[in-house]
Amino acid sequence: MGKYTRQQHITSMLKQRKKLFKQSLVEQFGCSPKTIYRDMQELNANGLLPNFYDERHKAYRLDTRHYIEIQGLWFTPEELHALLLIQQLTEKLELPQKVFSYGAHIYSVTQPFTLLG
Repeated sequence: MGKYTRQQHITSMLKQRKKLFKQSLVEQFGCSPKTIYRDMQELNANGLLPNFYDERHKAYRLDTRHYIEIQGLWFTPEELHALLLIQQLTEKLELPQKVFSYGAHIYSVTQPFTLLG
């Protein structure tokens, strides 16, 4: 199984369950613990699946304490705030239609959220 497919399976599995045991992943995918570690680090670094390793349970957990998911992308509250701020600033500028439609898309996925302060 290729890296991309394995990471898709891991993403789907972790969203469905509370935790994924490292040894189970190693056995299921027939790879080394280092490969699972690298996959989880890459998913985390790319913002595709924020996770952390629970040493006590020897399992990976989804980190929903510090991230918010919007249409498959994960943002910290600070990042989401910055996106909303950019969207509000671009509304005040006269920009080409293509840029404006991107700003409208940001607004459509962030409508439930409002800026604080």
